[in-house]
Amino acid sequence: MTLAGTVIAGLVVPLAMRVSARLGLPRSFALAVGLLVAAVPISVVSALVTGTIWPWQTAALRPLDWYGQTLLVELCVVVLWLLVEIARRQRSAIGPAVPVEVAATPLQPRSADPVLCLQMEDHYVRVHRRSGSTLELMTFAEAIARHGSLNGMQVHRSWWVAADSVEAGERDARNWRLRLANGLLIPVARNRIAEARAQGWIDANE
Repeated sequence: MTLAGTVIAGLVVPLAMRVSARLGLPRSFALAVGLLVAAVPISVVSALVTGTIWPWQTAALRPLDWYGQTLLVELCVVVLWLLVEIARRQRSAIGPAVPVEVAATPLQPRSADPVLCLQMEDHYVRVHRRSGSTLELMTFAEAIARHGSLNGMQVHRSWWVAADSVEAGERDARNWRLRLANGLLIPVARNRIAEARAQGWIDANE
C-alpha cells in the first residue's frame, strides 16, 4: 500500500501543483486538492487488497470509511514530509548564495547587462540577462531584493520581470503571457493581470 500510494500520489499531486501554477492559484490550495483527489484511487486499491486478504474483518467497512482512513494516513505522511522539507530548506539557507551554474557566454558587468527577469526553480533562482542566465542559491524574495529594481513587478509566484525587458503581451486562450526582449514567454497570474494592464504590458481592451 505504501508503494501504491506513493505512485498514485506522485502522479496526482504534482499534476495538481502544475495546473494551479498555470492558473496562479496558491500552492496550499493545490496541495489540498491533490491530496483529496489522490485519496480516492488509493482508498479503492486499499479496499480491494485488504478485502481480499481479510474479508471477514473488512466486510463492515463502507466506502466513506476507506476514504477517511486513507486520507488520514496520507495527511500524516505529507505533514512529516513537509517538516523534513522545511528543515532541509532552513539548513540550505544558512550557507551564502553562490552561483552553481554559469552561462555559456561571459557575463558583462551588471550596469551593461541588466537583469531581464528572475525565475524561481525549486531552491534556486535563475537570473536571466541578455548574455545568458545563472542559477543562484537563495529565496525568491532575496533574489528580487538583490537583482530586482523598482521598475519591475512580480507577475507570477515564480517570475519577476523588469519593465524595460517587456516587449509585448500575448494572450493564450484565457491566460496572458509577456514576451521579453530575450524571447522568453512569462506567464501572468490572474491576480496580476490588472497590474500588468496598468503597466501597459497587456492590451487594456481585452
